[in-house]
Amino acid sequence: MIREFAFGLGRRHYFEDSSNMVKWMNMDSDTFMSLYEYDEDVKDYFAQNQKLSGYDGKIYIPEEFILDVDGGNPESAQKKAIGLKLHLDDLDIPFKAFFSGTGFHFHIPGSAFTYKPHKHLHMEVKKVLKAHGIFEFADPSVTDKLRLIRIPNTRNTKSGHYKVQLKNGMLEGDINEILEYALKPQAIDDSALESTPVFNVLLGL
Repeated sequence: MIREFAFGLGRRHYFEDSSNMVKWMNMDSDTFMSLYEYDEDVKDYFAQNQKLSGYDGKIYIPEEFILDVDGGNPESAQKKAIGLKLHLDDLDIPFKAFFSGTGFHFHIPGSAFTYKPHKHLHMEVKKVLKAHGIFEFADPSVTDKLRLIRIPNTRNTKSGHYKVQLKNGMLEGDINEILEYALKPQAIDDSALESTPVFNVLLGL
C-alpha cells in the first residue's frame, strides 16, 4: 500500500510504500505521512493533475489508525487524552499513546474496523467514530481523506518537542515530565496491535 509523505507542509506529495515510514523517523524536522493508505493509482492521479485535491480513488485503513487529541495547550490536551484512554479501555480497544509535540496521538489497530476500501471510507469512519463517542475526546477533523499526520520520533519545530511514545503510566503523570521526555526521540514499541472488530464501517458503504 502507498502513503503520501511530506517534509513540512510545503513539501508534500512524496509517494512511497507504507513500510518506508521507518526511513523518516528520528528526523529533526516536521515530517508527516497520510492518515490513510492508497492504491498505486494515487501516483498516477498526482502525475496527471499535479495536486491531490479531487482524488476519488479508494482509500484504506492502515495497520495502525491514529486518533488526534488537541486541547489548545498540553495540560488541557492531557486531560482529554486521559479521557480517551479510559474510553478505549471501555471499548476494549488496545492502543499506543504518543505525545505528538503539542497534544496526543492514539494509535489503534486497523483490525478494530470492519470495512472495505472505498472512495468515501473517510466519511463513514467519521460517522462510526462519532457514534462510539470517540470525538468527545479526539479531533473529528483528523479523519479527512487526504489528512497528514506526524510520524513518530520527528520534531515539531514550533514546540521543539518530538512525537514520542509514552511509557506505561506516563500519560497520567506530570505534564512537565512528558515535555522533558519529548525533547529527544525515544524508544518505539513496534509490536503489532490486534483487536476484535468494534467499528463497523460497512453499514454505510
